[in-house]
Amino acid sequence: MLTLGLTAAAVLFAVTCYVLGDPPNTTGDAGAYTRVGIGIAENGLSSYDPSTVPYLFPSLVALWALVVGPDFDRIHDAMFAMHLAAHVAASFWIAQRLARVFRSRVFGVAAYACAVLNPFLLISSGELLRESLSASTLGVSVLLIPGTGAPDERRGLSLRMGASLFLAAIAVMLRPTSLAVLFAVVLLWGARALVFRDVPWQGWVVGAVALAVPFIPQAALNHRYFGSPNPFVVGTGLYENHLMAGARSLKYGGVMVPSGDVGPLIYPNPLLPPGVFEPLGFVRVSPLGYIATLGIHLFALVDVDFPFVYIRDLDPWYRWPLSFLNYLYLFLALAGAGLALARLRDGAERRRVFAIVAGIFAAGAYVSTFLPVVVETRYGTPIFMLVVPSVAAGLLAAGIRVHSGKWRPLLAPALSGAIFIGSCAVLSAWIQEQAPLLRERPREARLLASRVARFQVDPPTAWAPGESRTYDIVITNVGYVPWLARGPARVYLGVHFGSVRTLYAPEVAYDQAFDLPEHVAVQQSQRLTLTVTAPTEPGCYYLYHRPITEGGTWFGEHNYTAVEVGDLRPEQRGVDGRTGKGPCEPPENIPSAPYQ
Repeated sequence: MLTLGLTAAAVLFAVTCYVLGDPPNTTGDAGAYTRVGIGIAENGLSSYDPSTVPYLFPSLVALWALVVGPDFDRIHDAMFAMHLAAHVAASFWIAQRLARVFRSRVFGVAAYACAVLNPFLLISSGELLRESLSASTLGVSVLLIPGTGAPDERRGLSLRMGASLFLAAIAVMLRPTSLAVLFAVVLLWGARALVFRDVPWQGWVVGAVALAVPFIPQAALNHRYFGSPNPFVVGTGLYENHLMAGARSLKYGGVMVPSGDVGPLIYPNPLLPPGVFEPLGFVRVSPLGYIATLGIHLFALVDVDFPFVYIRDLDPWYRWPLSFLNYLYLFLALAGAGLALARLRDGAERRRVFAIVAGIFAAGAYVSTFLPVVVETRYGTPIFMLVVPSVAAGLLAAGIRVHSGKWRPLLAPALSGAIFIGSCAVLSAWIQEQAPLLRERPREARLLASRVARFQVDPPTAWAPGESRTYDIVITNVGYVPWLARGPARVYLGVHFGSVRTLYAPEVAYDQAFDLPEHVAVQQSQRLTLTVTAPTEPGCYYLYHRPITEGGTWFGEHNYTAVEVGDLRPEQRGVDGRTGKGPCEPPENIPSAPYQ
């Protein structure tokens, strides 16, 4: 009856958050996954580009698109139901497993409550993103490893080992950043084999085969598209970009405004030394500052200041109630881990200690991937499931002390918990104050571009067809993140002769690119000498200058000047209505690119 009550409460909370939170399904990563999934449903997996995201999550979206049709809302509803069912099922299985390991039904109930009622796991189930399924699969994968000590446990152990490694590989195909946990699962099975000596050699064979299976489709797709049977996503450079940004930022998020547009919420790193732009330079100039940055990244992974991925309200009423509950959850996890380590040498407790240590070790492996990179809060979702055994142990230890009626032994843990929770709250508030958008009072969800440029340029306004002219431009970084001149996230200057349409088409190809000589810090300027070539087709054009981040991220603003190339028709001469200057007014559109 208690289990049913906990399940009902979890489902009610998840559905309420899903309905009231109204997570989007047409924008950001959620929209991209849905569109890719619909494409797979309509054209087959062979039409899918494997360089964007691993095949598994879009394939799941595609399955639901086949069932409910290519309707974004219906697909989202179906994915939410699947996420929630997987979360409840994983929580129940983990609880039952821990009840057998600890030989305590009470421990199982406590574990189930900690897992199934975790608000951040429940909110995540409503997002059309990969974190919810990743948390469920990783939690079950790790908890398949500890043994119960039952006499007949060796029977079926090979299959359980195969299931554990299969689910860990599934998690990697959901999110490649779970690869460290896959290695951790292999090491934990090795540790079980050494400590308890009950893992048969057949288990390693079954495990190796099961581990390989989820990677086969990705390898086949990569071989078809790129001629290489690589089992991972190739060529994205996403982790490298996040690694470079990890030195400059504490964390980031996405702000959604009423129009449906999503803008960045960046928390710049105040510990970054002036003139430093890259992690290696940070380590050389301020090693302690870089270590502190890694520590803040660790905290940011589990500090859910905004539980919804797409943030509509920058000052929600539930921010601190959920945060204090979260800090208590983390404190109980640390307390449970401490209790396990204290009993590490107790032979009678080895299996119980191993279950707690396995979850902590897997969580640590997961965290190691994200320490050096820029953190988004949703990335920490699987951690909450992995630490369930230690949270349940800490919760039961506290409950036993309270039930004993002896309050003096509770004073030290209670004081430690209060200090921990208070420190977390102070650090969380400090991190939020680093974000320019969150320093505003009142806080308002609006688009605040992190990369903003100011221009000083006076280009020639009369060009001969195909002529090359040289002039200077001074660009100033008036945003709140530095620009890198080199590396996977470099910024360069794009120059283009275009039309009025180019004002509203940020995806237009910029025909000439100019590298920045050096990195540009916030509020610093840089002068570039440009040698630009005009189109061969005579006409009236806008000459555009616009900074671009490698990978296709366009700055919000650009400089443009009306120029004439060659002889103009009489109707083209005059004053440009947008700038109030001559010598001409560019057309609405140019049918073909002038450089083709």
